[in-house]
Amino acid sequence: MKTLKMLPIMALIFFTSCGKDGPGETPQTSVSGYVYEKDTQKPLEGIPVKLVDMGGGALGLAGGGGANSSQALFITGSDGYYHFELEGDGSYGIFTDGRWPDYYPLPGYKSVYKGEHNEISFTLQPKAWLSISVENVNPNNYLDRIIIKLPEGKEREFYGPTVKTSFIESFAGNTNFKVYWSVHRENTPLEIRDSSVYISGFDTTEFSIHY
Repeated sequence: MKTLKMLPIMALIFFTSCGKDGPGETPQTSVSGYVYEKDTQKPLEGIPVKLVDMGGGALGLAGGGGANSSQALFITGSDGYYHFELEGDGSYGIFTDGRWPDYYPLPGYKSVYKGEHNEISFTLQPKAWLSISVENVNPNNYLDRIIIKLPEGKEREFYGPTVKTSFIESFAGNTNFKVYWSVHRENTPLEIRDSSVYISGFDTTEFSIHY
């Protein structure tokens, strides 16, 4: 008789345990991770992380929040951590949207697998600045010309015998790259030079070109 009395209780436990992932139910998806700084691996606070339904539908966030929106936003805390839980059968992506002031905007989209827990972390590069001084120390005439080529397709060009100037460009910090320049003068062969430059994050690196 004791066994028969336990049957209703066991049945109740069985049906209660069939939650969102049971037959006919929408599987629950979760996404979490951290946002770090490149090289130092320091956790970054205050970084906006977005969860987006790429089909433009409703996310259906667990708990009902944001159910009528195609995206949700999480701002990382001091530990750089973010977390989302959602219910739905859409096509989802996680973004870091690149609009914070101190870090260089990098591509930040990663796909989310439905019905699973997704561990997705991001690494961001701090901004840095390269200050370049340019001076024509061997002037010839008004046909003197220098073309300076920098990463990301950035380019500067200066003319004449009296060039003495400087300019600043922003790049992703903690990076080593090459600066190329070509000098054109009347009746002389084209001269092309290059130099390696390392720029530290959150800093301005000075670089000079005398030609």
